[in-house]
Amino acid sequence: MDEDSKEQRTALHEATEGGHTDITELLLKQSEVDPTVRDNQDHTPYDIAYSQKNDEVKQNLTKIDNNNIDMGTCSSPKLRVF
Repeated sequence: MDEDSKEQRTALHEATEGGHTDITELLLKQSEVDPTVRDNQDHTPYDIAYSQKNDEVKQNLTKIDNNNIDMGTCSSPKLRVF
């Protein structure tokens, strides 16, 4: 999925930030979606879900082990919780 050029955010970043669990699940089923992409603030979708304490989205993002993606490299509590 294409990134928003200004923010360098993907549809997965946006769906995660919006708390759209069903959309994140749908996006993650697409082979071209890379859940490790970082936006212009160096945040992955997992970082966003972590900051928002959204366990359902975090669970969707960690289900992708079958794609051989190490989510351990993505999970960091970098974002401030508002």
